[in-house]
Amino acid sequence: MLNLRSCSSSETTCACLSLQVDVMALMTWWGLTIDTVSCINLVLCIGLCVDYSVHIALHFLSQIFFGVFIFGVFHGLVFLPVLLSLIGPAPYSTGSAAPLDSDNISSYSSEKMVVINGHSYTQVICLGGGTISCVIH
Repeated sequence: MLNLRSCSSSETTCACLSLQVDVMALMTWWGLTIDTVSCINLVLCIGLCVDYSVHIALHFLSQIFFGVFIFGVFHGLVFLPVLLSLIGPAPYSTGSAAPLDSDNISSYSSEKMVVINGHSYTQVICLGGGTISCVIH
């Protein structure tokens, strides 16, 4: 980032100096003398040159930052998930825990009676395979 800024600022400085030398050479070739009006025109020339060059450099840098943002979003949301799905680890563990069904739920569960707004419910908390699920009947 710092290298990019210093590079663009040095290029802008070279462009402004080059334009100033060109304008002064053109004034000499036309036979114009350095007087008050010529100095005002040279100052205006420097101001317009700096303004134009800096806006071009700034637009170039903002385009680069926009490109970095777009590529970062693409890699984070599209490229990396696709790459991980192709060569990454399995998305879910294939452990040897038996699935919970009506046969083995009693060994992994606890029941509790819950009363909410005058209605009674049975809360079944199932523990198995590293997951906790809660069923209210």
